[in-house]
Amino acid sequence: VVLPRSTADVYHGLKPLPFVKDIINAGRSAMKQEEEEENDYYLMLTNADICPSGFFYEFARSEIRESPAISINRMTIPKEQLTLPSDTEGPMDIKHLFAVNVMQQARVALNRYGRVDGAVAHPGQDCFLLHTSVLNAIDFGDLFLGYPKWASAVTFMLKLTVTHYRSIHSNKKGTFHLGDERTWQDESEEADSDISNPNDRKELNYLAFCPFPGDPPQGRHTVQNVINCGKLFAPRKSEGGVVPTFVRPGYEDAFFNINNNIMFINDHGLQRNFETMKDAWDDV
Repeated sequence: VVLPRSTADVYHGLKPLPFVKDIINAGRSAMKQEEEEENDYYLMLTNADICPSGFFYEFARSEIRESPAISINRMTIPKEQLTLPSDTEGPMDIKHLFAVNVMQQARVALNRYGRVDGAVAHPGQDCFLLHTSVLNAIDFGDLFLGYPKWASAVTFMLKLTVTHYRSIHSNKKGTFHLGDERTWQDESEEADSDISNPNDRKELNYLAFCPFPGDPPQGRHTVQNVINCGKLFAPRKSEGGVVPTFVRPGYEDAFFNINNNIMFINDHGLQRNFETMKDAWDDV
């Protein structure tokens, strides 16, 4: 499937990265061609470099029986535990042999989880399984992959709209990743390097609505993604009251039912009741 756009098409100076909404729409479009009942299935959203374990699909199937939305934290295989080929050039069959060998090493590291020479847990979410009832209720806006805070935003939207959402910690039956480069941390541009006119500077106001504590975002890609996050959590009025913009019209009750007496939203965005929501940020 060829996606209709990338961040390079929409934002000046950004590298081409896919939008979450476009990936989901591509999956839903494929399902419309395959299934007559298009509103009763799960889509999996993950990064291209995330590898499923040999037990993953059986494990995921058992987990989604209890929830319309789950996320699974990956395991990390430290590259120091892998013998990687120094030269990956050559015909495809040679490259395939290299890949098979590395995957065999990764399986050994997974089985050693908990040991010094084994895989290690990873705190972030990068694999989501979402039922169509969830996809119908949430607008993913212009969040894009590759930079913060796309996964945090998706996770928190699920917490606020899905009654039985579950975050599953790293385990040998889930997913894994080779190394942990975190290349997004190397972004060196100034935070406002491409904010060059009054309309762009107005966009910065949305930074305040992205509901995640921490230092101000740095780097053009991260700043833009946090702006896009803020647009989703900015308040909008509905018949039942004020809700975050990511809640699609007609699905406001789900938000109110989950968040009654836990948080409220006003013109300043989401407001937390700290007495009853001490764990709201867990796993985000």
